[in-house]
Amino acid sequence: MNATRARHQRGFTLLEITIVLAVMAILGLILAPSIVNFLNQSRLARAENDVRTIAGAVVEFVEDNGFHPQWADGQRSARIQLLVSPGATGDAQPGAEPWLNTQPGSIDRISNQLVNNRPSFGATGYPLKTPLSGAGWNGPYLASLLPEDPWGNRYVVNVEHLSNSIDAMEADGVQEKRAVWVLSAGPDGVFDTAYPTSSSQLRSNAAASPADISARIQ
Repeated sequence: MNATRARHQRGFTLLEITIVLAVMAILGLILAPSIVNFLNQSRLARAENDVRTIAGAVVEFVEDNGFHPQWADGQRSARIQLLVSPGATGDAQPGAEPWLNTQPGSIDRISNQLVNNRPSFGATGYPLKTPLSGAGWNGPYLASLLPEDPWGNRYVVNVEHLSNSIDAMEADGVQEKRAVWVLSAGPDGVFDTAYPTSSSQLRSNAAASPADISARIQ
């Protein structure tokens, strides 16, 4: 009885431990590519969802306020060029450098406009929507403060080109509207989509780079 109990209670032999470790290593090598692919797909899915969510929030902002979130102050006396989330500025291909804008007077946080109603961290936000006013800020338009994209870089929106004109032309009736994008630079952290200038990214032929994660607002 004691000999039997002792045989059952003995530890693993070195050979048994070696075999188990070898099997675990083989399984790890087999599963590693699938795990990496799953993580990459999860990051892409989150970024795609985030850019669509931001684009939808901008549309809701416009519907409530009657103007676009492109102002640095509640009185709408100073305009901005970009809305950005937290995160690194990343890098950009030639022609896409304006996405990296960090000028304090030219950018504002997405959360300031769409979550907190504190444009450019100002003390006074946009007028609030009331039953009497019929128009005004009625957020938050995003459920929470937006973090950086899944690769640690910022989301960007070129709000300077948003237009209240309902047709394909700007209010002057001459210049065609330019595209407005919500972008993530994607896994490589490099913005490849050309910034909408007077000679590129016109509304009729605008296209985002497939290397970026994008949602189009205008």
